[in-house]
Amino acid sequence: MKKIVFLPLDERPCNFSFAARMSEGNGEFTLVVPPRSALGSKKTPSDHGEIERFLESSCKEAYALVLSFDQLLYGGIVPSRLHHLDEEEILRRVGFVQKLKRENENLHIYAYALVMRCPRYSSDDEEPNYYATCGKEIFLSGQLEHRRRRGLIGEEEYASRMKELQSAMGENLSDYLSRRKKNLSALLPIARLQKGVLDVLVIPQDDSAPLGYTALDRETLFSAIEKEHLPRPLNYPG
Repeated sequence: MKKIVFLPLDERPCNFSFAARMSEGNGEFTLVVPPRSALGSKKTPSDHGEIERFLESSCKEAYALVLSFDQLLYGGIVPSRLHHLDEEEILRRVGFVQKLKRENENLHIYAYALVMRCPRYSSDDEEPNYYATCGKEIFLSGQLEHRRRRGLIGEEEYASRMKELQSAMGENLSDYLSRRKKNLSALLPIARLQKGVLDVLVIPQDDSAPLGYTALDRETLFSAIEKEHLPRPLNYPG
């Protein structure tokens, strides 16, 4: 019976429990998941050391790995919006997947990595604490930036409207954008793994609007993928 290793996006039943339940009694493969104790809880990230140990021990003789990069890199989808990891550590974690492939050259890896979302409302339920007071303004600043880059508004209008938003955002925008930059910097190295490491890569946009920071990141990423003549990952909004 084939062994499939499954690293879920986070601890929620829709991501962690349901896949295991659907796989029960299929007679063709067995699904191996990390212990629930290794996974985080909403804003608390997973135990990264335990996740790496789970993957290394489970993948050596496995047929396939279904991998959430947001879980591997940040400890879950919500922690991906809150972390303070430096870029060097994030890229080291990307490289860990190459190690898994080297240790099992026959391992099929089906992976997905999100383009970080930018909600249009003010709430810190799944975002940094400051998003409760200026989330809407951060979203609007992204739309302004995107419109400016597309030539839909002039520099004078852009500066005037950004000044209005800045009073609500303060220094929070720079923190927000620094995390977006780190997360974006991991996606191109992940896309490069399509050559020889990943069998399938999906890059969804989480809760994305047509204009804004998420759409800008997607455009930047796919432009770089095209320039490097990499395979185009599957991509969809939602």
